[in-house]
Amino acid sequence: MSGEIHNSRELSALALVGAFGAFGALQLAAFYNAGGPFEYPLDDVYIHLAVAEQIAQGNYGVNPGEVSSPASSILYPFLLLPVAGLETQRLMPLLLNSFGLVLAAVYWARLIAVSAIAPRILALALAFLGPIVFNHAGLAFAGMEHTLHLSFSLMLVYGFLSYLRDNTISMDLWLGIPLVVLTRFEGLGLALSITAIIALRGHWRAAIWLLVLAIGPMAAFVAGLMSQGLDPLPSSVQLKLHADTRVVEGSGFVGDILAMLRRNVQQPGSLVLGASMAMLLVAWPFSTKFRTSGFRWLPLVALAAGTAHFLLGRFGWMNRYEIYVVSVVVAILVLVAGTSRFAPVRLTVLPPVVLGVLFYVPDMLGYYTLSPRAVTLQSAQIARLAQDHIKAPVAVNDIGRVAWGNQDYVLDLAGLAADEVREIRQSRPENGWAGPLVAARDVAAVMIYESWFPRGIDPSWTKMGILHLEGSRGALGDSSVTVFAPTPALIDPLLVNLGDWSRGLPNGSRFEFEEAFQ
Repeated sequence: MSGEIHNSRELSALALVGAFGAFGALQLAAFYNAGGPFEYPLDDVYIHLAVAEQIAQGNYGVNPGEVSSPASSILYPFLLLPVAGLETQRLMPLLLNSFGLVLAAVYWARLIAVSAIAPRILALALAFLGPIVFNHAGLAFAGMEHTLHLSFSLMLVYGFLSYLRDNTISMDLWLGIPLVVLTRFEGLGLALSITAIIALRGHWRAAIWLLVLAIGPMAAFVAGLMSQGLDPLPSSVQLKLHADTRVVEGSGFVGDILAMLRRNVQQPGSLVLGASMAMLLVAWPFSTKFRTSGFRWLPLVALAAGTAHFLLGRFGWMNRYEIYVVSVVVAILVLVAGTSRFAPVRLTVLPPVVLGVLFYVPDMLGYYTLSPRAVTLQSAQIARLAQDHIKAPVAVNDIGRVAWGNQDYVLDLAGLAADEVREIRQSRPENGWAGPLVAARDVAAVMIYESWFPRGIDPSWTKMGILHLEGSRGALGDSSVTVFAPTPALIDPLLVNLGDWSRGLPNGSRFEFEEAFQ
């Protein structure tokens, strides 16, 4: 897009240095804390890897021969298909997130370059600091699809700004509209609002094609799920629409939305997004360009996206859910504030930056870099127990690491990869509700966070012991995994497997047998 006020190459270089400087520092710190092996900070990365592995075998899910929809992204598992089934597949999320970080830094810098934000040092500082203080590097470190979602969201905003300026549909819009939806379902709100504005401005033919690109691939995916007897939305999306994915009380859609809003406003990230939206409302009246011309649509899109995320989105868990909309709102704030002739208005870009420093940076320096160690000492050890020792169906609540590369059945008691489990948890389940599910699948061992299942544990199960994670649990849900034998006949073989496995536990992991088995 023409009309650059600042040098986009200079700003892009600064953004890339900031992004990859922070990303590299996170990786080095995590490598040091973990004592050597590379690992992701979330077990969820392996859910996508397991789904990709099954896609390569002609199935969609995490278990061979069983269709399910645990992935939170339509596109991401398909991007992980190269070298599926090989150990090197686990590096694909690292490569994709590195690419996404480059793309996000470039579009972040381009948006600043076309703004009139002044003085020049402020533009340079925003380019460099943005990828750090707004957690772009943290998203890439997490290894999930959120970095790509961020980059496609910024691409879409850049393309929309180009359209408002030149009345032409650029490649950024043609690509951004479908990609932002395929990467994360939250992208639908941004894509549809921009498409609607293009239609209102009289470009109906282009709007129709963009609408097809926005909903066509998603509709095809939904139709594919329904043709396999699944619900139209992936289980992960349905669970995230509830206020708490661990204990759901079946309060209905409206109740869930209100509970989600109450939960969201208590999260630190909501302050960053809320302040960004508030500053945009402060700056907007002082910008003639964005108040009276066709450019007025841009702040409306930002405010609509922010409001939708408060009502339907999530915050937290490595601060990965809200970053796309925080970055979109801040980028548009920079554009709006930069056009004000009233110099103090330009300083409205600073409160979001300060809040990012206060809330996102400490997390990056803290538990982010400790989480790969926790995954190595907990999730990877449970996977080793299941795949190398038990070699039979198991039940867990973190399914990714256990399911990836596993040809035996894995029952997901969290409900991401099992619609039956999700439906039970979204109702008012009776005490011991997990017992019949475990029995029906001939599960040889149950390995779960007891704190997640206050009513799910079957009283007939025998507690064999607890895997304790020493030190920080990072982003994991608990520091202790309890192992149960579902039936008395399974106690002796499981006891042997636990003995062999526990002798190979690394420092920092400790299995404590129940007193009866010591």
